[in-house]
Amino acid sequence: MENNFLKKFLTTCLIIFSGMIVTGQDDPASEANQGEVQCELELSNMAEFMKIDLPEYAYAAWRLLFEHCPDASLNIYINGAKIYQKKVSEASDPKRKAELFDTLMLIYDRRIQYFGEEGYVLGRKGMDIIRLNEGEYEKAYTDFARSTELLGTETDLNVVTGLVQTGAVMFNSEKITANEFLNNYLIASEIITMKKAAGENPAKLMRVQKLLDNVITGTRIGDCQAIESSLKDKVHSPDVEGEELKLCLDLLTLSGCEGSQFFSDVNEKLMEVAPDPDLAYQVAKFNLKNENFEKAAEYLVKAIENEDDDQQKALYEYQLAVVKLTKLNSPIEAKNIAMSASAHKPGWGEPYFLIASALIDGIKNCDLEAFDKQAVYWLAVDYCVKAKNTDSQVTSQANELIAQYRTYFPSVEETFFRSLKEGDSYRIGCWINETTTVKAR
Repeated sequence: MENNFLKKFLTTCLIIFSGMIVTGQDDPASEANQGEVQCELELSNMAEFMKIDLPEYAYAAWRLLFEHCPDASLNIYINGAKIYQKKVSEASDPKRKAELFDTLMLIYDRRIQYFGEEGYVLGRKGMDIIRLNEGEYEKAYTDFARSTELLGTETDLNVVTGLVQTGAVMFNSEKITANEFLNNYLIASEIITMKKAAGENPAKLMRVQKLLDNVITGTRIGDCQAIESSLKDKVHSPDVEGEELKLCLDLLTLSGCEGSQFFSDVNEKLMEVAPDPDLAYQVAKFNLKNENFEKAAEYLVKAIENEDDDQQKALYEYQLAVVKLTKLNSPIEAKNIAMSASAHKPGWGEPYFLIASALIDGIKNCDLEAFDKQAVYWLAVDYCVKAKNTDSQVTSQANELIAQYRTYFPSVEETFFRSLKEGDSYRIGCWINETTTVKAR
């Protein structure tokens, strides 16, 4: 019963509308007036059917409006999109589905033609492309990019997300460069930052940012130069945040750029923003590899200062002591740092070997007799013995060093000449100032 009424109603509307077009041809003013009246009537009909969620019955009125009253109301395009979204999603025949989709795209284009709002409408158009015909992702990307360009900080979050997601597909398909892809991400992130400053829901913004971060780090760029070119200004910005720098490090790592100078620069910047021992150690390793030993030592110190775990602190200290001794000619510092490492990690023998080496190396510059410079090997052996007594795993290494150092002990004659016998105490001066015992060669 209801369906018969609706069919009769729609048929009557069509007859009246057709009559409007034919009648009044000799009176342009009358024709225009009748056309306006009919457009208003069809707008009302369309609105009523859409209000009660019957888009299939609103279609006839919408079609007449779309063809003959294109500038009568914005609702023609709002409702038209809804009608065709439903038609496309429900169509099973591929050819028919494609035709319906093309009409939906035309609706968006006509809306821009008659009512403007290009930025907003292109964003909606791009979302429908992805939702209903993802194979056209290239067109969606173009619409998202233009929408973002036009709206800036007013861009819808869905459009921002779509820009980065379709950008990833475009990059993987080699249709855009790494620089363009990364620039899209930076634009999207900046929009989110501005929305946050404007007071939008921070939890929602955080979720969107996390999604974008996952897209960017999930895409292997593989071009270290492109990453640096795109991100260097942001990295060196005075107001850059720690999370942004961490993301940059993740991206560089996934793209195989850990050995680049830029990777080290980002680590250094992050150390300024959010000090962290692991980051400091990464910078130290980079500089060691590049033989910048002063800077490597500087960042090992930072790693030690920011490390709370004593075991890990000891490892950093040991490496710093090695650098001080072997690369920076600082045996006194090396000995003191190695002593600290042994204190932070009891039961570890390696630092004692380093102390022995520092004593032997450091006494060369002392203004002492040759006998004292040989006697330092007694003290070096003391530390080797301490190493193996502390850590059974280094026993073999300790015994080898002890055997080697014994060959440098003062001779029996020199010891006798000074009225010393095995087991007597003997103090070594200069910066060392430690007591050892006389040992036979």
